[in-house]
Amino acid sequence: EPQWSCGVVPTATPGGGGSCTKKAQGDANCDGFIDGADYVSWLNRQCTTGCSATNLVADFNGDSRVDDADYTIWFNNRQQ
Repeated sequence: EPQWSCGVVPTATPGGGGSCTKKAQGDANCDGFIDGADYVSWLNRQCTTGCSATNLVADFNGDSRVDDADYTIWFNNRQQ
């Protein structure tokens, strides 16, 4: 197993294939659906400063924060 200088070992993206095609639409767990599981990810990972990589799975707009703007993205795309 490779050694990483920051102490983080990357893992496979949940839900398949290593790509998350609907992340920007609110798919936090990368399973291809924008649903309640993604809302729970957003709810449990709200963060506005110093966010960890774990928190940023719910950063749908890529601004390094998990906030109301990300909720709006999830809300507008849910059930897709």
